[in-house]
Amino acid sequence: MNTLEEKLNLLIEAYYGLLEMDEYDLKEFELKKLKDEIDNFINEYNINNFDFESVKNNISLRTKLQSLLIVLNKNNRPLELILLVKRRLKDE
Repeated sequence: MNTLEEKLNLLIEAYYGLLEMDEYDLKEFELKKLKDEIDNFINEYNINNFDFESVKNNISLRTKLQSLLIVLNKNNRPLELILLVKRRLKDE
């Protein structure tokens, strides 16, 4: 797997991890930002045949949440969400 696919995989795992964060009030806003980031990445690097369903169905919730935490920290996203993800990971 090359680096572009790994980065896209991380973003998609983070997206599906964020989908599970129902306790965060601004989830839809953050989902939109992450979706836009994924779309921009796909367009910028012209990635056509990535298997999104594979990530959705074959990756554990824990891995998705860990990917979400990486993306949130890297992009300076809301501290409240970061803390909620950490708490959720601790409970998993």
